[in-house]
Amino acid sequence: DWQARTDLPPRPDFQRYWFFHLAFGRLGYDPFTEDVVFLRQLARRTRDEAAEPLLAAYRAASQVVSYLISHHMDDPNMYVWPELDCAGLIDHHLMAPPGEETLFMTPQEYATAALEGRASAKRSPFQAAEDLEAIADEIERHLDALCKIPNLEISLEWRTVRVDFAALAHLARYHAAKARASGHLALFYASGARRYLDDAESDATAGVRRWERLEAGAEVYYRDLHLGPSGGHWHDN
Repeated sequence: DWQARTDLPPRPDFQRYWFFHLAFGRLGYDPFTEDVVFLRQLARRTRDEAAEPLLAAYRAASQVVSYLISHHMDDPNMYVWPELDCAGLIDHHLMAPPGEETLFMTPQEYATAALEGRASAKRSPFQAAEDLEAIADEIERHLDALCKIPNLEISLEWRTVRVDFAALAHLARYHAAKARASGHLALFYASGARRYLDDAESDATAGVRRWERLEAGAEVYYRDLHLGPSGGHWHDN
């Protein structure tokens, strides 16, 4: 656990991520479990008026990593760490296969279809970017509402999830910028039009700035995290 409070010892992860275990157990047993089960626990750990926006924030934030896995999957054996992965060089990102090949186009596939005038039911890199930006908007909207609740700051639960949810919003916006940069670069390679290269550079720069904000927000985490195939921190990428 990261030092959400320096006056308390770190918590084991299974305690910190109690909501995941509760949702997995209850919804696995009964997919129609009513919200009141989760609202009651959220209210007990924070404040009554915070429970509903917190549950909404959980729902929004939980979309980010699953969307990224569906959108691009570098390794079919799942030897990846989406929460920490910057997705490599843009040239590599052009050809990285999606996790769901029936739902998403690679940037190369999109550029070829666009220049040939072929339509596709798959999500383009630019549509994927819009999806990710919309998810980030929703997360930040709920966080803004929660910040306005009096005395919520005294809740350890809120101080913990606030960092995680904000990081996921930054991660979504970073990958949105990278998707746009990859789409523009693929169009440049396919057409030779310089404007696409300029757009790709602008999008890539925006992505780097967003990753820097993610790094700054994740400073509270230990520098040597080990939750995936390799250890490290956002600074290392």
